[in-house]
Amino acid sequence: MDFYIAECGILPDLFWRSTWKENELMAEHHLLKKFLYWELVRFNSTMMYNTSGIKKGAMIKPHQMFKLPQDDLLDIGKPKSTENEYQSFVQKVKNFNRPVKNPLDHYKKKQDKKS
Repeated sequence: MDFYIAECGILPDLFWRSTWKENELMAEHHLLKKFLYWELVRFNSTMMYNTSGIKKGAMIKPHQMFKLPQDDLLDIGKPKSTENEYQSFVQKVKNFNRPVKNPLDHYKKKQDKKS
């Protein structure tokens, strides 16, 4: 309860009138705002560092400036997909332009046989 009232700034009256799910959502909103603020601080710090006259090869990316708690959730530096997922995607792309059977072809064949 102290986290919701003290850290998140939820008024006690609002805390007690809200459901548990609403309180969780308000706390999540507070944490996301805090994470976004730190992302902006890190981005601005990186921009100041990179524009301070260093060589182009010495430039860094924001996640290299300093570590934030949400970096573990972003999976920075990990591959976005496995080899199998990539191969299945390539197969889908290759099969994309392949002609598709018209569902009405079966009906048209029946009509042709009757006539």
